[in-house]
Amino acid sequence: MAEIEARGERLSSLTSYGKELANSGHYAAPEIHHSLIRLQEALAEMIQVWQDQNLKLIQAKDLQKFYGYVEENESWLSSKEAFLANKDLGDSVSSVESLQQKHMQFEKALEAQVKEIDIMTSFGQELFDSQHYDSQNIMNKIQEILRRKQKLLETALTRRHLLKESSLLQSFLRNSYEVAAWMNEKNTVALDESWRDPSNLPAKVQKHQTFQAEIIASKNDLDRIQAEGKKMLQEGHCAPDVIQSRLQEIEELWYELLENCHEKGRKMNDACKALHFLRKVDGVGKYLEDLENELNVLENSPDLLVVNDLLKKQEALEEDFAGYKDQLQELIKTVQEFQQEKNFMADEIEERVDHVVHRFYTKEQPPGVHFFNPFYAIKSLCQVD
Repeated sequence: MAEIEARGERLSSLTSYGKELANSGHYAAPEIHHSLIRLQEALAEMIQVWQDQNLKLIQAKDLQKFYGYVEENESWLSSKEAFLANKDLGDSVSSVESLQQKHMQFEKALEAQVKEIDIMTSFGQELFDSQHYDSQNIMNKIQEILRRKQKLLETALTRRHLLKESSLLQSFLRNSYEVAAWMNEKNTVALDESWRDPSNLPAKVQKHQTFQAEIIASKNDLDRIQAEGKKMLQEGHCAPDVIQSRLQEIEELWYELLENCHEKGRKMNDACKALHFLRKVDGVGKYLEDLENELNVLENSPDLLVVNDLLKKQEALEEDFAGYKDQLQELIKTVQEFQQEKNFMADEIEERVDHVVHRFYTKEQPPGVHFFNPFYAIKSLCQVD
């Protein structure tokens, strides 16, 4: 165009000179007019060709600029699509928090790049509206990138939601594992057999009552975790099997702990009851031992006056002995109750009572030997004299 403009003055002078010749009555005026017309037509055609070519070059330049935008956005979309292809949702509270932080940074970068896509779209639309020679391909590229952008936004939103669910899940799992560990620890205490040692049993009973109160008080923690898990299930969490499994496990652990705690309490009560009963048995045994010593004194006394005095105690001893016989029957009945209740000390108790019963009935027969016999005592005194 610069060359055409540079020759424009010469062409203008030539045209003016031709017109002067034609207007002066030159014999070749018709030919001059015809030449001037052809000159103007050639000039107009050349200018049109230049304008058409210039438009194509401008459009080609714009097209390259547009494809520069396209290449940049396609490259960026590919890298972000690869980022979102990562299926790692974390396996702990800390790892999920790290992934969430990275995703937040990703979404901020996404917002910034979306503006670049909007610039590309606006420029492409201008080319289309100006009837660019490659308008159809331009619009196709715009639509393709817009589809990828929309899918990327949807995938990013989905991953954000999944990471939120993963955070809830890992928090739930951490809390459930902590409670499960606590219950396993308490279960170890509930399963110890300290009740087998009768020493300091009242203190052990009181300690177990405090232990039971602690277990019952912890039910709030279990309820909170169960409510948390059930809420996630109701809201359609993406890992229902994992949540349901944990809920079932901690519930089973809870009922196991309660059962073991109750069983230990029952054993403690059995031990207390058995210990109390054995003291009664020992009391009867002590009575029989004292009775033996007293009878030995009666039967071997060398003093007739002492014998006469002790005769007066005969009736009281017999009544006392009969009373202990009733008490012994009550002990036997209690042993049967211990057996029916499956008290862990039932066998030991039965053995101790059998021993006492055997001693009792040994004292009872024959009365002439084992009870004070006044005739035997007097006879013995006469023999001594």
